[in-house]
Amino acid sequence: METITRAIDIATGNVTTLASSGGTMTQPTGVAFSADGTLYESTGLYAKSVVRAIRLHPSGTSSTIREVANDRHHFGEGIAISDNTLTQLTWKEKVANLFRITPGG
Repeated sequence: METITRAIDIATGNVTTLASSGGTMTQPTGVAFSADGTLYESTGLYAKSVVRAIRLHPSGTSSTIREVANDRHHFGEGIAISDNTLTQLTWKEKVANLFRITPGG
């Protein structure tokens, strides 16, 4: 199963298509841009959920800068960024994961 997400950088208008594989899913609330333009994605599936930092290239391609796996018992959901902190919610576990982010991922 492959999930397709289209990311639009509102600063430049560039559109990038991201394909998530491995049976994970990304909902619209599972993507966010940091102030420096880095795209962050939260994928969901027990034992496979991750948060990843993604660099979008002007060519319309992307590359993963960093990826952090959730606890295998946490199903990743939506994310939000405030200042230098990314908050990821989980589905049923009532857990919020906090990540310190730095410019460039």
